[in-house]
Amino acid sequence: PTSYVPGRGTTSVGNLNDEGYPITLGTDTGLHYCWRLLGRAAIPGSDGQCGPNNGPQCASCARYQAALATRERELAPLPGPWTGAGPAACNDEGSPVQLSSQ
Repeated sequence: PTSYVPGRGTTSVGNLNDEGYPITLGTDTGLHYCWRLLGRAAIPGSDGQCGPNNGPQCASCARYQAALATRERELAPLPGPWTGAGPAACNDEGSPVQLSSQ
Protein backbone atom coordinates (compact mmCIF):
# COMPACT_ATOMS: atom_id res chain seq x y z
CA PRO A 1 0.00 0.00 0.00
CA THR A 2 1.08 3.57 -0.63
CA SER A 3 0.15 6.94 0.77
CA TYR A 4 0.48 10.44 -0.59
CA VAL A 5 2.95 12.71 1.16
CA PRO A 6 2.35 16.38 0.25
CA GLY A 7 5.19 17.69 -1.88
CA ARG A 8 6.77 14.25 -2.12
CA GLY A 9 4.39 12.12 -4.14
CA THR A 10 3.73 8.60 -2.94
CA THR A 11 5.65 6.60 -0.41
CA SER A 12 5.16 3.07 0.84
CA VAL A 13 3.18 3.05 4.06
CA GLY A 14 5.44 2.41 7.01
CA ASN A 15 8.63 3.64 5.36
CA LEU A 16 9.87 5.82 8.21
CA ASN A 17 13.43 6.46 9.27
CA ASP A 18 14.35 5.75 12.89
CA GLU A 19 13.45 9.33 13.85
CA GLY A 20 9.89 8.77 12.59
CA TYR A 21 9.99 10.81 9.37
CA PRO A 22 8.49 9.46 6.13
CA ILE A 23 11.08 8.69 3.48
CA THR A 24 10.97 8.45 -0.28
CA LEU A 25 13.34 7.05 -2.85
CA GLY A 26 15.54 9.67 -4.53
CA THR A 27 15.22 9.78 -8.28
CA ASP A 28 18.92 10.22 -9.03
CA THR A 29 20.69 7.98 -6.51
CA GLY A 30 18.53 5.05 -5.44
CA LEU A 31 18.91 6.30 -1.85
CA HIS A 32 16.11 7.08 0.59
CA TYR A 33 15.59 10.64 1.83
CA CYS A 34 13.32 12.37 4.37
CA TRP A 35 13.58 15.86 2.79
CA ARG A 36 14.29 17.57 6.12
CA LEU A 37 16.34 20.78 6.24
CA LEU A 38 18.88 19.97 8.93
CA GLY A 39 21.75 22.26 7.95
CA ARG A 40 25.16 21.65 6.44
CA ALA A 41 26.70 20.78 9.79
CA ALA A 42 24.23 17.90 10.20
CA ILE A 43 24.66 16.66 6.61
CA PRO A 44 28.27 17.37 5.58
CA GLY A 45 28.86 17.81 1.86
CA SER A 46 25.25 18.81 1.22
CA ASP A 47 23.13 21.92 0.88
CA GLY A 48 21.72 21.08 4.31
CA GLN A 49 18.72 19.11 3.05
CA CYS A 50 18.32 15.35 3.15
CA GLY A 51 17.64 14.70 -0.53
CA PRO A 52 15.15 14.95 -2.09
CA ASN A 53 16.71 13.64 -5.30
CA ASN A 54 20.45 13.37 -4.73
CA GLY A 55 23.27 14.20 -2.35
CA PRO A 56 24.13 12.85 1.07
CA GLN A 57 21.53 11.46 3.43
CA CYS A 58 20.93 12.58 7.00
CA ALA A 59 22.22 10.14 9.64
CA SER A 60 18.74 8.67 10.24
CA CYS A 61 18.11 7.96 6.55
CA ALA A 62 21.62 6.49 6.20
CA ARG A 63 20.82 4.07 9.05
CA TYR A 64 17.56 3.15 7.31
CA GLN A 65 19.47 2.51 4.06
CA ALA A 66 22.03 0.31 5.86
CA ALA A 67 19.27 -1.72 7.56
CA LEU A 68 17.50 -2.14 4.21
CA ALA A 69 20.69 -3.43 2.57
CA THR A 70 21.17 -5.92 5.42
CA ARG A 71 17.60 -7.21 5.05
CA GLU A 72 18.06 -7.58 1.29
CA ARG A 73 21.25 -9.61 1.79
CA GLU A 74 19.53 -11.84 4.37
CA LEU A 75 16.60 -12.49 2.02
CA ALA A 76 18.73 -13.09 -1.09
CA PRO A 77 18.43 -16.58 -2.59
CA LEU A 78 21.27 -19.01 -2.13
CA PRO A 79 23.77 -18.92 -4.98
CA GLY A 80 24.64 -22.05 -6.86
CA PRO A 81 23.04 -25.01 -8.55
CA TRP A 82 20.32 -25.85 -6.02
CA THR A 83 16.99 -26.07 -7.83
CA GLY A 84 14.67 -25.92 -4.86
CA ALA A 85 13.45 -29.49 -5.41
CA GLY A 86 13.80 -30.64 -1.82
CA PRO A 87 15.78 -29.83 1.32
CA ALA A 88 19.14 -28.14 0.92
CA ALA A 89 22.15 -27.52 3.11
CA CYS A 90 25.52 -25.87 2.67
CA ASN A 91 28.90 -27.56 2.53
CA ASP A 92 32.00 -26.30 4.36
CA GLU A 93 32.64 -23.73 1.62
CA GLY A 94 29.11 -22.32 1.96
CA SER A 95 27.84 -23.71 -1.34
CA PRO A 96 24.37 -25.25 -1.35
CA VAL A 97 24.16 -29.04 -1.68
CA GLN A 98 21.12 -31.23 -2.24
CA LEU A 99 20.33 -33.56 0.66
CA SER A 100 19.53 -37.17 -0.19
CA SER A 101 16.19 -38.59 0.84
CA GLN A 102 17.78 -41.63 2.54
